[in-house]
Amino acid sequence: MFHTHRYRLRAYNNCIVGSELVDWLLRKDKVFHRDQAVAIGQALLDAMWLESVTGSELFRDEYALYKPGETASVHDSSLEVSLTAEGEIVPVEDYMEPMWFREIQSEDKGNLTDDDGLGL
Repeated sequence: MFHTHRYRLRAYNNCIVGSELVDWLLRKDKVFHRDQAVAIGQALLDAMWLESVTGSELFRDEYALYKPGETASVHDSSLEVSLTAEGEIVPVEDYMEPMWFREIQSEDKGNLTDDDGLGL
């Protein structure tokens, strides 16, 4: 998800596009609505897991670039690993996710109504 992207004739390494993060959260069933994904993106910005390339303080569901922030850099050096039965060391998936993010439940997804603005 983090790749080199171009913005205003400049290349930025190890970045993610805001709309791609929103799409990923929806695909992985972490959220049900794009607004929820934007709120998570904003929380990641506020907690310094992400940093806006342009210096914006708002997370945007568009072609806005974000790079790993200070918090991600600190946790990057403490990669969690597990030991397989064969004695191989393997990285634990999703080690970069904050604990509260892992605990997001998808139980609220089944209660759609017309009030959700989806025209159902």
